[in-house]
Amino acid sequence: MKGEAIHIAAAGFEFDRVIAPIMMKYPAEKLILLKSDTSDIYPKANKLTENLVKKIENHPIDVQIKDTDIYSFNETFTTMIDILERYSNHKVFINISSAPKLALVAMISATFFMRERVNMKIFYVAPEEYYYPELLGELGELSEGSKTTNDNKITNLAKKLTEKGLGGGLKDITDIPIFPIQKINEIDKIIIDILDENGGVRSGNELLKLLNVRREKELQRSSLQYRLENLTKQGIIDRKKEKKGVGIELTDLGELYLKFS
Repeated sequence: MKGEAIHIAAAGFEFDRVIAPIMMKYPAEKLILLKSDTSDIYPKANKLTENLVKKIENHPIDVQIKDTDIYSFNETFTTMIDILERYSNHKVFINISSAPKLALVAMISATFFMRERVNMKIFYVAPEEYYYPELLGELGELSEGSKTTNDNKITNLAKKLTEKGLGGGLKDITDIPIFPIQKINEIDKIIIDILDENGGVRSGNELLKLLNVRREKELQRSSLQYRLENLTKQGIIDRKKEKKGVGIELTDLGELYLKFS
């Protein structure tokens, strides 16, 4: 494999789960962190993230910060595609352990999208110990006025959380399989282009006329119907009943496919 190995992860409330895989199982020369600035909304949480990122940067690895709204699917997906295209000649490890749910889905979706162009592995790290649930439990007992609450335990848990994030150590690494997705052939690509250029069409007949103008060989209506059903199942297009027929337009997924295909 040409080029250096890289890791991609979301910068959040994790330290061990980001660093440990690089040091123990999947060595790499570069770590790219997708990071959001939430200082205007959650200043204290943002400060915790900043501190953990600084600790990560102290390790002997090239750390690159990629400013990304990891709470936006489209932005995270777009950023991931850009990174994967740039490092298409590298071995890429995608660590989803530190990603919030929406970013996690976007990261995996981008990986599936680029599976045939990049040598990738997705994995999840289970820590030896989760600090956050235990801390919440102690705080819950405190709020209920429990006499058994240990103030020292709360302090120690809070310190661990500040130093290592939501969990500490590395218990196990689970590799996530990248399942194949169906390819879009040349005719389907033309259909997608036409829908994008026209902002959708009002009927299958309108689409068929535009398609046959574009192609040298005429496509039969039955063949178009089959392709539209297939594209609908894949979530690329949406068909809605209208007064004069069935309107056909690209979905958000279709627009993303068109942008990066």
